[in-house]
Amino acid sequence: MEVKFKYSQHVDLVFHVLAHMRVNNASNLFSAEYIEKIEEEKCAGDLDLAREIKPLEPYYNRNFERLAMINFLPLNSRGLNELKQILLNYDGFNKDDFKAFINPFTDLLEREAAFYYDYWEKQHKALGGRRSVVESQMERLLKDYQCIFDYFQKSALVYFSLSITRNGRGFSGIENYFSAVVPFPAQERDFQGAFFTLLHEYTHQFTDQLLKAEINMEDGSHDLSENIVMLFDYYLIKSVYSADIKAYIDWFAKISGNDGAGISEAEFLAMVSVPEDIKKNMLDLLDSDGMRKASEY
Repeated sequence: MEVKFKYSQHVDLVFHVLAHMRVNNASNLFSAEYIEKIEEEKCAGDLDLAREIKPLEPYYNRNFERLAMINFLPLNSRGLNELKQILLNYDGFNKDDFKAFINPFTDLLEREAAFYYDYWEKQHKALGGRRSVVESQMERLLKDYQCIFDYFQKSALVYFSLSITRNGRGFSGIENYFSAVVPFPAQERDFQGAFFTLLHEYTHQFTDQLLKAEINMEDGSHDLSENIVMLFDYYLIKSVYSADIKAYIDWFAKISGNDGAGISEAEFLAMVSVPEDIKKNMLDLLDSDGMRKASEY
């Protein structure tokens, strides 16, 4: 099992821009705290990104199910110019999408890059010592869960982002990897949450198949897919390293808006309920011969 770490200016540029835009669902990355921090770094004459992106919000929210691909297409590009070409030629967008959102969005990316690339370089350099520690810790933890990777014959690709403000983004299709973008844990207290987020995004890449349907925000299937991942990882962590269950539930409480509520295991299990047939498929996978053999290595 290989663990590969990546950092990317142009990928982070996209999440930096999205941190300035309000989205009316769980994918929302808007952060007033992040915007305030960025504005302290900007000079007179720099792009007022919060003002410029606001007119794009209504169209994005109305057409989210198509336009959400802007969260994932950057991971298939090697730089901003290539990303722009991918966005402007993606056949999942229609003519109105290009006119009302994609063209002005790519224009904002290009204009904001003048500030953001210098800012990103400074942040990346300042985290130099911390990066090596985090990567070593993360590789060790991921290999504790090697049974999953061996079972699916995958390695781990970790995109550490300096600008994504919450949650993460999982994506597939890059060689033989489970792949995800997660916030870089700049403080030690953030590390375990980054690991749980990473494991969560990897798990989506095989448990989403249990729904046997297209997943979207509007019909509740996204919420169910989240419950499935949360429950699968609970069982996985309990089988691999049960001492982490309390920390996992505390992390769940934080990301679900119940931070400090002291959720018990019973309350957690009630909150992430899934249909019994899907739960059986999850437990069968964890108890399968291939999974047990992989965990013995």
